[in-house]
Amino acid sequence: MFLSCNEYGEGRYTGNPREGVSIMREIRFGVKSILRLLLVAAISIMALATISPTVYAKTVYADSYGYNTIDATNALQAALDDKTADTVIVANMGAPWIVRPIFIRRNNINIVFRDGVILQSQVGYRTTDCLVSCNCYSNITITGYGATFKMNKSEYTYGQWRHCLQLNDVSNFQVYGLTLRDSGGDGIYIGDAVRKPGQYYNNGVTIKNCLCDNNRRNGISVISAQNLVIDSCVIVNSNGNDPQEGIDIEPNWNYERLVNCTVSNCYIKDNYNSCIGINLVNFDCTTLPVSVNVQNCFLSTAKSGTAARGIMIPYGSNGAKAGGGCAGTLNISNCLIESYQSNGLYLRNNAAIDGIVVKLTQCVFNQFNTINSSSWYYALIALEGGDLTSAKEYGNLQMQDCVFWDNAYHPYFLQAAREDTNSLGCTKVSGNAWVVRAKGSSAYLGAKPSANNVRPTVLTTPPNMTITVSALNSTAGKASGNQGIYQFLRYTSNAYMPAAVKYQVSGNAVPGYDYSPMPGFAIFSPYNFTCTQNLTPIPNTLTMGESLTSALSIEPSNMYSTSKPFSSNATITN
Repeated sequence: MFLSCNEYGEGRYTGNPREGVSIMREIRFGVKSILRLLLVAAISIMALATISPTVYAKTVYADSYGYNTIDATNALQAALDDKTADTVIVANMGAPWIVRPIFIRRNNINIVFRDGVILQSQVGYRTTDCLVSCNCYSNITITGYGATFKMNKSEYTYGQWRHCLQLNDVSNFQVYGLTLRDSGGDGIYIGDAVRKPGQYYNNGVTIKNCLCDNNRRNGISVISAQNLVIDSCVIVNSNGNDPQEGIDIEPNWNYERLVNCTVSNCYIKDNYNSCIGINLVNFDCTTLPVSVNVQNCFLSTAKSGTAARGIMIPYGSNGAKAGGGCAGTLNISNCLIESYQSNGLYLRNNAAIDGIVVKLTQCVFNQFNTINSSSWYYALIALEGGDLTSAKEYGNLQMQDCVFWDNAYHPYFLQAAREDTNSLGCTKVSGNAWVVRAKGSSAYLGAKPSANNVRPTVLTTPPNMTITVSALNSTAGKASGNQGIYQFLRYTSNAYMPAAVKYQVSGNAVPGYDYSPMPGFAIFSPYNFTCTQNLTPIPNTLTMGESLTSALSIEPSNMYSTSKPFSSNATITN
């Protein structure tokens, strides 16, 4: 059924993040010729009804079910439960949608939260209540560019499970453009709490262009997942209840899985503890091999959290378990990792013989801690094997083309620590690296190292490097999908080593709304004098002829100097 503008087009508001809240009529129209074609198609479908399921192509507006400014639960839940609709639109009513817990409980639904919508939890959520939950359903998309899921964090003085969005054992579930903040647990929880028969994992979840801010436990928690993509997200300010991490990957049972999971192009900063935590203590030799990829991410620890690490792996593959630990690979590539209080990478209890392989490829570590201490706690990489049985070695770390800017005063950039007295020692740690530090010492691999091959090149003075930026392609198009391209150029005699450049982006184009958030850095590969950063427009509405500006400026750093041009502009058009 086609609805006129007068019936449903009046009184809906769209908050534009560039101009505040403005009125936008949602006009739906029908053309007679189109109606005739649809009528013919409908007759054809009816004729085939005996061999084909009913096909719905209907859009509903949640406020038409009775929006109420005090409690909008019934309206939103009724719209989501309307099985005749495949699309539910939640309009900006000029006031929050204040709701009790909301449930997505059917397959094949597209949910659109309009720009400026705030989905707000009512006062009084119980310990395990979540703002929005979906258990065991498939083929669902939530799009929310400019929309916010918001809870009442100050109300939650205990507990860690009041999540903004909870997913359990779902399949083909996409989330785009949402802000998720102030929860009593996680911004997004990707779990296995329901245990769908035959599927103890989430399959095909994509989280893209989202912001997770000020959540009580973690920005995102991953318990069990296959084919998971977390891309171009900003995850900041997790604080209140441990682990207090940006992303926490922590399975609960050995039959769960982490298969083909990717975190890419993300900006993760100022979470109270680690940027990314990976805890595999509950996996064993019966678990499917782990495959987790962290690539092109900016990881910067909080300046106050005493356990704040770039990547923390408190249990890799625990060889002390009967039959040994889990197998697999953790790939960390093209990342910039800044640490202020503790390690850039902490790898603990990872069995070297039958454990996961941790691979660092073309990563740049930058240490800002200036504490004069020899403790492993302040090394850029710390390896620990204290909980393994005497029959197990620990380590299994491979490095390729990594750079360590070590500004601290402790002796080693890589340090083995707290070995069990019966341990067979640190084993299978290898690779090449450049270490920029005032002291000549570089690595300590414990009392009984074996089968290690660490090849550091130590630079006692920083390399001389100057970096500029220009727009290689200065126009990006929302409708065309054309990307803008910024190009960085380095002038140096040390081009044989990788290098990172940091940048800031300003202008009236809004990240996460007009273009995909950028990670805030780019990396020069060895022997390359240029590297690039794409400006990827998000195809939502721009007024015809309107254009926006994205201005990228190189951020000062101890790793390089800048020279004009140190900033460049690009334009986003419709």
